[in-house]
This record gives sequence, C-alpha cells and structure tokens, in this order.
Amino acid sequence: MGAYSSPAQAEKIRARLAAAIDYPVSVSPVERSGKQFYRVRIGPISQQRALANARETVQKNQLGEPQVVYE
Repeated sequence: MGAYSSPAQAEKIRARLAAAIDYPVSVSPVERSGKQFYRVRIGPISQQRALANARETVQKNQLGEPQVVYE
C-alpha cells in the first residue's frame, strides 16, 4: 500500500486497512538509501478475483491506490 517514515503512521494505515478488508495487513521495516521506512502491505492474495475485490474496497474507502507486487 505504501511506505512511511513514521512507524506510528504506518500502523495507523494498517489498522484502517485491516478494518476495511478481510485479508492480512502487515507493516515491515525496510531501509532505502540509508533511511528507515515502514512498508504497509496487504496479502498475500492468490486469487485474481479476490485481488480485484480488495483493490476495489481500498479505493472505495479512500485508503489509497494499491499497487500489485508479485514475489
């Protein structure tokens, strides 16, 4: 969903997302260019229809524009 410099902000977004969707939402620290960020992610979501539903729910609730990441 996004990366935030503040762990409190990342947790706030995680809680709002978790209340809106039925998929796991997590915060994980990541370092980029010597700076610490806190990445908020939804998933894993393996089915395309479920992915589309989650994306739609996030957008309808004005929680951002999710980007799909395949790992």
